[in-house]
Amino acid sequence: MKHQKRQLQYKTSNLKRKVKQNLDNLDTSQLDEISELEEKVKNLNKENKDLKELVSLLQDQKITFQNGRYVDDIRETIMQLLNLNVSMNKVNEVIRVVLRNLASIEVDRLPSNAVKTRLLVEARNLAHKQVAEAMASGGESGNCFHGDGTTKYHRHYQSFQITSSGNTLSFGFQEMAGQDSGALLNTFTSAIDELTDVITSDDEDKEKLVSELIVSIRSTMSDQCAVMPRFSEQLKQLRERLLPLCIDNWSNLSTSSQDELKDMCNYFCKLHLLAILQLNLTKFLKCLRVLHVRASHNQNMCL
Repeated sequence: MKHQKRQLQYKTSNLKRKVKQNLDNLDTSQLDEISELEEKVKNLNKENKDLKELVSLLQDQKITFQNGRYVDDIRETIMQLLNLNVSMNKVNEVIRVVLRNLASIEVDRLPSNAVKTRLLVEARNLAHKQVAEAMASGGESGNCFHGDGTTKYHRHYQSFQITSSGNTLSFGFQEMAGQDSGALLNTFTSAIDELTDVITSDDEDKEKLVSELIVSIRSTMSDQCAVMPRFSEQLKQLRERLLPLCIDNWSNLSTSSQDELKDMCNYFCKLHLLAILQLNLTKFLKCLRVLHVRASHNQNMCL
């Protein structure tokens, strides 16, 4: 197999040299010959590549790097492992151990931590593109926006999710400057703006795409805190301002049709209220039990 590979490489080198020598004496009669030689070189290169892959399979070795880049299989595998919280320092060793023990395959080359960091950025961009495309194809029913916030060490964080055609996708987890509805709306529009960065770099197209993604939201779901009802109202007002930019012949639509397109469904879950009530009731019942035990103990002491 290796001998055959060397022969093909030798033939390819001779053909290239012959083509170069004939370029100086080029005439019309030689054009066909040059084309034929170029076709032979192309075919021999393809055979050489196939032989390399065959040799790799016979030697139980996985090719991970071709044409100046890591192959897509390795890139996707690393993205998924990092997404599963496998340490960046251990990803390469995990891949080697799994392939060696389960498939008896050795890996010839794996990326460094610097490359894996860039792969994380690439995965984030791919995820943003997936969310943007899902929102753009939300259909007549539109998309449902929902999220949740939390505070840690006096710093507030907010997550954003979208449910489109039965699939729930996350597109943001950001720190907020404040906890009011205005800060939440600004963080939300910033997250939508980031989604469009991976689709287009043209400012005009980007502005239109941002408008279309926001208009595609037809419903919201959140808890019943004081901020969310106000945020839902501000989001509805923002949609109403953007609808004429996204709907063709908006001014020609009837008032009822415009009102139907402006309408949004807002659902406020009361589960948080019940959970907080249950937590405080548990503390209250515990204190009540302690008081009851103390009262019973004091009564026994008096007797």
